[in-house]
Amino acid sequence: MNPTAFSVYAKCMRLLPLIFVCFIFCAHVFGGTTVNVSPLGDDKTADGSSKKPFATLKAAINFALKLQGNGDISLKLSDGTYRVSDTILLDGKDWKGRKISIEGSEKTILSGSADIDATKLSEVREASLLSKLPAERTAKIYFLNLKQLGISDYGELKQRGFGTPRDIPEIEAFLNGKRLRLARYPNSGLMKIGKVLDAGQVKSKTNRGFDEPSDDTHVRGATFEYTDARHERWIGANDAYACGNFSVGWADDEIKIEKINTNDKTVKLSSPHIYGVMSCLPDPKNPKFRQDLSTRGYFVKNLIEELDEDGEFFIDRKNGIFYVALDSPPSGTLQFSMLSGPIIAIKNADGLKIKNVRFGPSRGMGVFVSRSKNINIDSCEFSNFGTVALSVDSGTFAKNPPPELANKNPAFNFSSSITLSNCKIHDNAFGGAYIRGGDRRSLSPSGNLVFNCEFYRNSSAGLKYTPSLSIYDVGARVSNCTFRDDPFNTMQFGGNDLIIEKNRFERICLNVSDMGVIYTGRNPSHKGNVIRKNFFSECLAKDGKCTIRGVYIDDGSGGYDIRENIFCRIKSADPDATNAGIAAIYYHGGHDNTAYKNVFIDCAVGVAHSPWEDEWWLKNINCAAWRHNLKDEVDIESDIYQKKYPQLKNFFKNDRPRVNYLTQNLYFRTSGPLNGNFVYKWNAFLNPSKSVPCDKKNWTPEDVLEYFGDNGVVRSILSQRIGAN
Repeated sequence: MNPTAFSVYAKCMRLLPLIFVCFIFCAHVFGGTTVNVSPLGDDKTADGSSKKPFATLKAAINFALKLQGNGDISLKLSDGTYRVSDTILLDGKDWKGRKISIEGSEKTILSGSADIDATKLSEVREASLLSKLPAERTAKIYFLNLKQLGISDYGELKQRGFGTPRDIPEIEAFLNGKRLRLARYPNSGLMKIGKVLDAGQVKSKTNRGFDEPSDDTHVRGATFEYTDARHERWIGANDAYACGNFSVGWADDEIKIEKINTNDKTVKLSSPHIYGVMSCLPDPKNPKFRQDLSTRGYFVKNLIEELDEDGEFFIDRKNGIFYVALDSPPSGTLQFSMLSGPIIAIKNADGLKIKNVRFGPSRGMGVFVSRSKNINIDSCEFSNFGTVALSVDSGTFAKNPPPELANKNPAFNFSSSITLSNCKIHDNAFGGAYIRGGDRRSLSPSGNLVFNCEFYRNSSAGLKYTPSLSIYDVGARVSNCTFRDDPFNTMQFGGNDLIIEKNRFERICLNVSDMGVIYTGRNPSHKGNVIRKNFFSECLAKDGKCTIRGVYIDDGSGGYDIRENIFCRIKSADPDATNAGIAAIYYHGGHDNTAYKNVFIDCAVGVAHSPWEDEWWLKNINCAAWRHNLKDEVDIESDIYQKKYPQLKNFFKNDRPRVNYLTQNLYFRTSGPLNGNFVYKWNAFLNPSKSVPCDKKNWTPEDVLEYFGDNGVVRSILSQRIGAN
């Protein structure tokens, strides 16, 4: 080797360590950063490696964001439970264009609860307390001093129901993952409202299309006679709540009891119900709401005097003592919901993924998203939340978020490309997922997607209008999901150009009146929406006096395309019921709706319509609520709306025929169209390929193929997977 060549070689060798360092640095900067998190980690000594992981997700995120570079950030969570005492806030403005992923494993849990060894419960032996309890009690009563465990925030019991805010609830308790319930009477069912002496302030008069403010300005709760002598046991109860349906079948409430008068046998409520309280006694002078008598009534909760059934609890808030009734000695884990805010809050983010994480329990919600895009929540489970699992610019916190979550200068005009996929969302108090996106004024689509998810039992607080999925959007899609076992409605939606397809709905609307499995209404500007190739089954009204529907287009809304769906057993659970008011598809007032190639099997009625006369249409068109929806929130007379939805031309003139279209629908043991104005073409009876038992129940897609697979429409609908995989 000549001297020159050797000199170059030597210099290169001396530079190798520097080159290697540069390589590592570049890999860090451009290849991304991985930060490990483990319940066994230590935030004080951690460097994010697998050998020195962080103990908390918040500390790991703060560490990753301080690192120099612009590569993506990957946060790896190992198995175990992570207790979150303060909301983990992710503000995209801090990331400077970087993408973040949070990925757990099958046993990664983010919880907002305090966990106690259930064996710390002690059996109550105090005679004076036990004497207060029902004589028929069979469960044993156990207690725990919460103050000694550092638990002093029990939340606030307050009025919650139709027309009232549904903010953060009081503390909840869970035993081995199962939600306990506040002690109540009766343990199931409702007590009847006797003679109403004072209906209380009637804030709103409900009517078709909209609620009108009343002229009743005297704020007061109702006074009515009770029908159950059990009330006489509750004279000393200072914080008891009457809960149920006090008037119409769709409007529930929870109202504090101000006074029980055993002389007059009356109950006085501390605050009014929005529509006033109505008696359960038939009133020939008020036949308007006769259909709601079967759902009207109430129970009373938060009563230590009724602590008798396994799984009931009561908290002595003054002394901080937790009581619970159990059939067997306590074991496992007792959890108390503590965190009132979201576990994770995201705002101004562009590019974030959360995968393989179980969320809950917690007092607030799982994930809150504000004005973000390209957010992917995949293969996660959300359960046992005091509010909802997921909120995207909607629902709880959307209108009045806590200061730390407020998004005063959002990076985006609306949320878009939000994907919720392969998730389980169940057993939450105020509903499942609430999603809002897109721009309705400009009809700019969001591209939001809910795909291959399971939703079930998401009304554990017992309140109506707490659906498993609520979506108000432009251009969003809900596909291949399964919804089941919601006592009220399971999907509530509104907006434009939405697609709801290939979903499965089972056992919905079992304890409600005047409601639909899928529900929308009161806004004729909602156009371009398609409901197609879904499967409905076993949605049975409590009795023939309850009115439920599969797809309910309410209060003047129209322009919906409902096609190629299969409806099985949308009817009353009472075999002797007349099924009046029950329909698989129901239009209330609206027009320009299309029902095309739907299949109705063992339903009360396929399609029904309650038309509005001209006078009522004009009243709605000119009311303040509709003018706000149609001219202020959006402008249906703008070129954008007129070109996209020509049926809105001359809408305010009310000078066009108001009809709905029924084409090529198929019926089996189902009545045809009921009432209304229909253009009715080429509908027919559906003939089975083999005999169908007269008492056939629990229809599945496989059953439909077995009995009706010879029919081309049926085969076409079921040629693709329906429901979650």
